[in-house]
Amino acid sequence: KQGPKFVIGLGMDALGYILTPEFYEENPKVKHSEYLTGMSIDEKAGAILIDNINSLANKN
Repeated sequence: KQGPKFVIGLGMDALGYILTPEFYEENPKVKHSEYLTGMSIDEKAGAILIDNINSLANKN
């Protein structure tokens, strides 16, 4: 039996813009957070991605 499979379709450095919640805090302590959050897809993108990967992994 083979394990779970998935394709990561985020190339060209797009993975670097999937951010953790501290980037979106009102007064973030993370350097360059304003720029990075502006380039990010959405505040919830990381959580959605992890949820979907876990769902795929648990199907087997």
